[in-house]
Amino acid sequence: MTKTLLKLHILLCSILFFSCSADENEKFINEKKPTYFKINKYDFYFEVHGGEQQLHINTDGNWYISDLPPWILMEQTRGNGDAVLTLKLNINTKEVTRKAKFIIHTAQGKKNVSVIHLHTLFKTDAYPFSFEFNKSGGTKIVKVTSNSPWDVDSVPNWLKLSYKTVDDDLTNLNIWVARNIFTESYKGHFYIKGERDTFRIDVSQEQGDKILEVKPKNFYLDGKAFSSNIKLVSSDSWTLTSEIPDWISINRLTGNRGYDTISIKISDSKGKKRSSVLTFNNEFVQTDVKVEQAAEKIAAGKAAFYILDNFIYKGRYPYGEIAFLIEGNYIHRGHTNLDGVMFTIDGDKIRKGRGGEVAFIKDGQYYKKPNGEIAFTKINNYIVMGRNN
Repeated sequence: MTKTLLKLHILLCSILFFSCSADENEKFINEKKPTYFKINKYDFYFEVHGGEQQLHINTDGNWYISDLPPWILMEQTRGNGDAVLTLKLNINTKEVTRKAKFIIHTAQGKKNVSVIHLHTLFKTDAYPFSFEFNKSGGTKIVKVTSNSPWDVDSVPNWLKLSYKTVDDDLTNLNIWVARNIFTESYKGHFYIKGERDTFRIDVSQEQGDKILEVKPKNFYLDGKAFSSNIKLVSSDSWTLTSEIPDWISINRLTGNRGYDTISIKISDSKGKKRSSVLTFNNEFVQTDVKVEQAAEKIAAGKAAFYILDNFIYKGRYPYGEIAFLIEGNYIHRGHTNLDGVMFTIDGDKIRKGRGGEVAFIKDGQYYKKPNGEIAFTKINNYIVMGRNN
C-alpha cells in the first residue's frame, strides 16, 4: 500500500510540474501577441554525422518551443521578437533514422517543424587478424572494409603502417616489419577502431640470427691519406679487439647492438706498402676487415677503375658503379654474365670478346696496347689511365 501511494504522489507531482511549466509559457506568449509570425524552414534533414542548421523566426511577439527531443541541441527555446536558432545534432550511432517534430508557439498560432536525422548502419571489418613475420621482415596487408571513418591505436614501435585506398569502402593497411637483427622474438598488437567496431590485430616476428656484419670488408687503397666509414650491424654489443697500427685511426672501439657507424682514417703511405686486419667481435661472431694500402699514389683524377672481389668498379673506391664482372677467364660487361663477354684473359694477353684479337698485353704493373703504348697502370687494386707518375 505504501509503495502504491508513493507512486501516485510522484505522478501527481510530475503532472503539476509540467502543467505549471506549460501555464507559464502560455502566460509568457500572451503578454505580447504578435501581428505577424513566420519561419524560414519547416523541414530539416541531417546526414548521419549530424551538423548544424539554422531556423529563422520572424515575429514581433513572444514565442516558445515545445516537444524538443534531447538529441536536438538548441541553446534558446523561448524569446521575444526575431531570432536565429541553431539546431545542432551529433552523430547518429543508432541503426534507425531519427525523426522528431517540435512546435513553435505564439499567441497568434503554432508552427510545426520536422527534423529527420538519417542513419547508416556503421560497419567496419578487418581481415586477417593475425600475422607472423620471419626474421627477414617484410610487408603484409590487412584488408579493412568500412562505410564510416576508422583509425588505428596502440601501434608497437617496431611496426610501421601505411595505407592504400582500393575503393570507397576498401583500404589496404600495410604492416611493415624490419629485419630482426636481434636474438629475441617480437610479439605485439594494435587496434583498428571504427565508429562501432574494434578489431585487435596480432603481429609477431621470429628471432633473428647471431650476426656481426661489417661493411666494407675490404679497403684497397693507393698511397694517399684516406678517410671513410665502417657500418656495423650487430645482434649484441661489439668490440674491435685487434691491435690497430699507428697508420690507422678509428674513432671508437666499442658499440652497442643494432646499427652503428664508425669512422676510419688512414695516413699517407710515405712510399711504403702496408696491410692490416681489423677484427671485430661480439658475444657470438667474429668478423675481419682487411686494409691494404699501396706504396704508390694515384695522380689526381687518373683512377679509371678499382677491383674488388670479382667486380671492376668505375672511378675511385668506394664510390663507383660496377663496370665489369670477372668470371674465370672472362670479363663481362656490367654486373652479370648476361651482357656478353667484353674481354678474355689469355695468360699475359687480354683479348677482345671470346678469344679475339689482342687488346692489351700485361707487362709487370702495366697494361700495354699491341704497339707498346701504356694504356693502364695497376696499383694495388686500382687501374689508372696511362703511366702513373
